[in-house]
Amino acid sequence: MNLSQHQYHFNGTVMASNKKRNYDDNYLDFGFTSITDKGVVKPQCVICHKILTAESLRPSKLRLHLETKHPQHVGKDRSFFSRQELNMKRQRLDASGSFHQQNAAVVEASFLVALEIAKKKKPHTIGEELILPCAKTMVKLVLGEKSAEKLNAISLSNNTVQRRISQISDDIREQVIQEIKRAGLFSIQLDESTDVQSCSQLLAFVRYVHDEDLKEEFLFCEPLEQSTKGEDVMQKLTEFFESEGLDWGNLCGICTDGAPAMLGSQSGFVTRVIQKHQMLSSSLHDPQRLCQDMDAAHETLLFHTAVRWLSKGNVVQRVFELREEISLFLRIQNKQDLLSAWSADSFEIRLAYLVDIFRQLNTLNLELQGKGSLIIDFVDKIKAFIRKMENWRRKVGMGNLAMLETVSEIVEKCDAATQNLITQHLEALEGEFKRYFPDIQSLTSRLVRAPFTAAVTCIPDDNDDGQTELLTLQEDSGAKMKFETESLTVFWSSMAASYPNLCDLAFRHLLPFSSTYSCEAAFSQLLHIKTKYRNRLEVKHDLRCALSETKPRIKKLVDNLQHHPSH
Repeated sequence: MNLSQHQYHFNGTVMASNKKRNYDDNYLDFGFTSITDKGVVKPQCVICHKILTAESLRPSKLRLHLETKHPQHVGKDRSFFSRQELNMKRQRLDASGSFHQQNAAVVEASFLVALEIAKKKKPHTIGEELILPCAKTMVKLVLGEKSAEKLNAISLSNNTVQRRISQISDDIREQVIQEIKRAGLFSIQLDESTDVQSCSQLLAFVRYVHDEDLKEEFLFCEPLEQSTKGEDVMQKLTEFFESEGLDWGNLCGICTDGAPAMLGSQSGFVTRVIQKHQMLSSSLHDPQRLCQDMDAAHETLLFHTAVRWLSKGNVVQRVFELREEISLFLRIQNKQDLLSAWSADSFEIRLAYLVDIFRQLNTLNLELQGKGSLIIDFVDKIKAFIRKMENWRRKVGMGNLAMLETVSEIVEKCDAATQNLITQHLEALEGEFKRYFPDIQSLTSRLVRAPFTAAVTCIPDDNDDGQTELLTLQEDSGAKMKFETESLTVFWSSMAASYPNLCDLAFRHLLPFSSTYSCEAAFSQLLHIKTKYRNRLEVKHDLRCALSETKPRIKKLVDNLQHHPSH
């Protein structure tokens, strides 16, 4: 609307300075409403909320404020300013034009409680049903009735808590995406599993450089509605990349489990990703994690099931410890075929050997788990275990069974048959390890570990900038001191600004995940959040709040809301 089209009539062309001015509804066309301060009517801008003096209640001054302070809104129709006025009134401005601090604190308290509910993986109803009543009781007893009544303004209803958690989750996701984009290179780990409703959930974690170190963060949790094929996983990841503006070219590693949907040579997920973008692919199978030691007495057998965290090693050990009871049970049940096999001369030795070898595998398994594990460390541990097997095979060939504690308990002397049995299995197991975990060490990985002694030829000749930076780095005394005192990840992250090409090579070996440990651990958390009593919950927001290390910007969220307890 053209502001010049409006004419405003007053009694007389010149108004006395002491004459009381009144607000005119037409002033809203300039973006001003009225507010009464100590009995005096003053104009208040509905855009910036600034309160002018009573003398400014004239069209020329109101128009001047709009044109100088908010030129982008000049010419807006009356409905626009009406909406701004309505929003401002909802915000409950006081006479000075600032937000009520008490109301802001109420909203902030609502956010903080909702965040704790998500972190502790509790039902959303706990805020209104337990936390708020308990808080009011404590405040009433300690501070009095009036102070307790103030807590009534904090909204912790089921819907409010759910909304707050969603807003916090969105803020954390926004921060993580921004950090990934600033970092450049990043890697991800993916895994899928089923929740309490038997719905497939796809989880992803990301690793990137942030604040001069590597940072691991929860990336997303999305349901796989149709199936769990490689194409479905690829579609979900592609949709996420496109919606968040992530560059496939910066993805330097993917870690998955060994499922056919992930590793299929024709249509597996990793195959599809490599077709889309050539990269270092760390598709390493993640062995089952050793469950915690069992405190229960040996009253029952452990049955091996598909439960994720059940350790085969503990199952075999329990069977061995109850071998006499099992034999008696088979005899009572008249299971002659099983009893005959169970009572065979070599069966007890075979079972004892399995107990020992699974114990060693479980120990290795534990060493490979945990956040922050790197591929270069992973390969070192696998190589060390292969050498241990070579040494065990050599000792068994000499009749020494000291490293096999359980076998040593039942065999006084290692005969030829026992030696042959164990050495054949160790040789086969050693071959499987070498096949399944190929030697992925390279000249570049040696550069990552020992940059100050590495030969310049460890970098391809076509990477002249990288070779130049390596030679410069090797003469950098400050960098040498940092290398001696900091971890590999911190050292290379701190060198990124000075030696970008060299660090690019290093990050391509440091960033890829070595296992899907984070995803496996997250699935356990998911089962705590989405129970049979909360089976309709959209779990992604609660899971992000529970797992993320990025702190939400609560103050920003409060400022973005209209400060009203019902919001």
